[in-house]
Amino acid sequence: MALSPFNYNLPTPNGQGRNKFNFPTPVRTPYDIVKLGDFTFPGVSHVEITRARKAKVQAKKKGKGDKLIDSGLELANVKISTRIFSNQDFQDMEKILDFFETKVGKGTGSTANSFALNHPSARMRGVYNIFIESIEGPVISGQSGYADFMFNCKEVIQTKDQTSKVQKPAKQGPLETTTPENPSITGNSPSKDPAVTQPNRTKPKT
Repeated sequence: MALSPFNYNLPTPNGQGRNKFNFPTPVRTPYDIVKLGDFTFPGVSHVEITRARKAKVQAKKKGKGDKLIDSGLELANVKISTRIFSNQDFQDMEKILDFFETKVGKGTGSTANSFALNHPSARMRGVYNIFIESIEGPVISGQSGYADFMFNCKEVIQTKDQTSKVQKPAKQGPLETTTPENPSITGNSPSKDPAVTQPNRTKPKT
């Protein structure tokens, strides 16, 4: 276990020791809580989602102007920022980091493993599964009494012909990708781009 930054007493101006760490986690709203697989993030979390529409410029022909061709929606980029406030928060986050860095495994060149994401902002934008690309932190702010983490993620769309599986802690059954509010919602994005939402279709040989 890593050395927690929440174990130190700092002197106050009057010379008396005062613990500036191990503050209780603030009261959280649903927008402050992130669930990733079976993990619930400690502390207070915020989710930022960016989804762009890809377009390309078609070279102009003689006597005509350029054309802007709509190529559809790209996969969303997801950032999860988490601020922790206590020793318990630190230990809970360490378990998440350990699972990501040791249990998920190294890339094999096959379809990426993903985690089911449960957060109001994600549901609003139609993002239900994500692949964790990188994790930043901890960034310790000792005088303020908190530590920050940043999870940089990419949306994963589950389609019938994909073989990727949603990750969760070991020795627990397969993870459901439905949302608690609507069991009929699966891990599909509202993207209109056939390149990422539809399996390849070929006509049968005659």
